[in-house]
Formats: sequence, C-alpha cells, structure tokens
Amino acid sequence: MHDLLSPRAPLALLSAFVAAAAAPAFGQVSSTSIGSNVRLLTAPVRFERLVGVAVGADAAAIANAVGATLEDRFGDGVTSLGLNGPGSVSRFTWPDAAGARTGIQALAQSADVVFVERNTRAGPYETSGCAAFGQVSAQQCTAAFFDGTPTLPEYSDQPALPAIDLFGLSPSVPGAVTLVAVIDTGVDPAHSALSGRLAGPGYDFVANAPGGFDVENGVDDDGDGLVDEAFGHGTHVAGTITLIDPDALVLPYRVLDADGNGTAFDVALAMRQAGADGAQFVNLSLGLAAPSEAVYAAIESLDDDCIVFASAGNTGLPVVGNPARRDDVIAVAAVDEFGVLASCSAHGRAIDLVAPGIEIYGPMPGERWARWSGSSMAVAVASGAASRLHSWRMTHDPDDTVEALIGTAFTVDPLNPGAAGLLGTGLIQLGAAGDELAD
Repeated sequence: MHDLLSPRAPLALLSAFVAAAAAPAFGQVSSTSIGSNVRLLTAPVRFERLVGVAVGADAAAIANAVGATLEDRFGDGVTSLGLNGPGSVSRFTWPDAAGARTGIQALAQSADVVFVERNTRAGPYETSGCAAFGQVSAQQCTAAFFDGTPTLPEYSDQPALPAIDLFGLSPSVPGAVTLVAVIDTGVDPAHSALSGRLAGPGYDFVANAPGGFDVENGVDDDGDGLVDEAFGHGTHVAGTITLIDPDALVLPYRVLDADGNGTAFDVALAMRQAGADGAQFVNLSLGLAAPSEAVYAAIESLDDDCIVFASAGNTGLPVVGNPARRDDVIAVAAVDEFGVLASCSAHGRAIDLVAPGIEIYGPMPGERWARWSGSSMAVAVASGAASRLHSWRMTHDPDDTVEALIGTAFTVDPLNPGAAGLLGTGLIQLGAAGDELAD
C-alpha cells in the first residue's frame, strides 16, 4: 500500500536517471486521426470500488469490516480533502462477486463513508479513431508515414506559436523555472526535445515503479485490434509544453499504458504526487469515462498555487468532458491557427480558453516526430503558455498568471457563430497577457 503523505519520487532523487542515448534516425510521423471519445475497451476490475472515507474514520478498519482488502489510499485521514470532502480515498477489492455485493451494500449504509464509486476508466481522447487505419501494427493510428527528412523549423516555427503571440512576450527572467506535471503515457527522456527539461524520472503508476517513461510492449492489451496506439502521446504533449516554454521543467507521471488505458484512481494519485512535488501547473491531456469523486477530491486537495489544465474532449459536441467541466479546472478546446473551432473539439459553457490543436508538430519516442491533432494538443499549448507566462513574471502566483491568460484572450466567437459563447474568453495571446501582468 502506498500513502502519498510521503512523495513516491522526491525531487532530491530526481537527478539520477537516464542519460540521453544514441537515437535512431531523425524521422517524422504524421497523422490525421482524431478520436471522438474516451475508449472503454477494457473492463474495470470487477470486484473493486473507490471509497471516500470520512475525516477521522479508519479506512483499514472499514475495509476489514466489509470483507475487503485495502489496496491503496491517499489522504491523511484527519484533514478534509477539499470542502466537506473525505479524509482519505481508498481502493478496496474483494475476492469474489458475493463478497463485493455484500460489502458495497454495507459501505453505502456506513456513516463513515462519504462516497463509493467504480474505478472509472481514463484515457486520451485521440486514440478512439485509430481503427480507420486497417492493418494491426504498432502506432498505426499515429505513424501514418516516416519520411526521414523533417527539419527543426517544423517544430520551432510551427503556426501554433504566432497564433498565441508567443513572440510578443520577452524572454523570461534567467533562472526562472516552472514545474509542469504531465499526467499521461509517460515521456521519452532521451528525446532531444526533452533533453535537460525533465525535473526527474517521475513515477509510473501503471507499473507502480519509479520512472514516468513512455513504454511500448508490442501487445494488444485491450483487445481492440490495435497495438500500442497511445504510445508517444505523453512525449508529444510534454514536447509541446517545452516548445512553448523552454524554461519549463516537466514532471512525468505515467497513468496510461501504451494502448491508452488508465484508471481514475491512478490519475488521482498522480495529481496528489504533482502537488507534493511542487508543480505549479498540471496538464491532463486525457479524460474520464464518467465523473469521479476520487479525482475531484484530489483536485480539491491541491494547493491554490497548483492549477489544473484539462482537455475538453474530442466529441465535436457542445458537451465538455470530465474532469475539464469542473469550475476549478481550466478547460481548453481546440482551434486551428486562425481561431476556427476544430471539428473534433468539444465545446461548451465550461470552456475557459481555446488554443491551437490541429496538426501540432512534436516529439515521439525514439527521436521521431509527429503531427497530431486533438484537444490534448490544445491543452498542452495552453499549459505551456501558462508556464511561459509564469516563468516570465514569477512575482505573481500561478492563479494570477491564469487570470491574465483568460482576461486577455482574443474572442473567436465571430469566427465560430455556431459555437458563440461556448469557447471561453477566446484564443490565448501571450503578449497581451504579459502586458496585463506588467501593469
């Protein structure tokens, strides 16, 4: 059992990790795949529940009383995780269906239990459209072709950068470093785009081991006929953040396997770890298949100086996904470099900002590169912009930084009359946000 009162990977240990190795040939990956939803291809553990235990109550004693095993938990049990929240959140399992049925019924009647819920699935929105590419092969939804002739300007001068007025902001103060937690499939620490830009190895919540690294296994783990279709998602997201803010340091937490499958509980654990490790911003380029009180408790327990950015979703509908729809999360929808809403992107009243998310060029494991589209890419641009602005003027709190981004965004409603009022305050403009903070 792991208690996040003690960080799993203290920052003091984060210097002793993988050195950049000789990389394969510099190659490009291209894709037009835009998923539509969080895929639910693997069933939750059948005899498992997440349990919010009331402040002052003993989670282990409750598990014992209902015939369950306490597998993991977070929270100290004596301090509320948010307003009127539980004192801790635990993962209970039972050996069989009968025990689970009886135990869950008992939990529902207990005054010491705040909530009981399934460990809902988490995943990236971009992988749900992969099946259109036919033959099963590794990365088939993102590795449409390798041309072997990419150029650095494709990364450093891509249209997303002037779209957010990146160059309207002067260089940041020397030595100013912002920590950005990337909760995803992990990262490739040897990629040149991430060299020197990781705060350390992070943590793998899938394998329950140090090292938040992008890992492929060549196996169709979820039985959908595709192999490792999410491999590289976290590397691409992290590389987009460090492109926007070269002074950012990434804290990588792996909560999704190479097929893009994860759980709400691992997402919650990773957010708790991000807070413990001092992240100012958390990037969630993923969504939940259903609302999760465990994830919400983790969000509410974060310090006010840790801001969560999350993907709106790729449904193309005016319905924002979880957890982006929450008021205490910055929800980001995807537009093109001109501010036109991406056909894949969810939108709605819960949106705070929009950012470029179409054909974003970024790193992939093995010193390769990809063009990837979706709300995951848009939220990475937004997280990078927040980090860049915070690094530039660190005399302000992270929430002041985000308020400046939201308050100075350029409205894109006239470009999107069908979605007017559903795109937040508009497209990020870093120059104007910098002027706002400087006043």
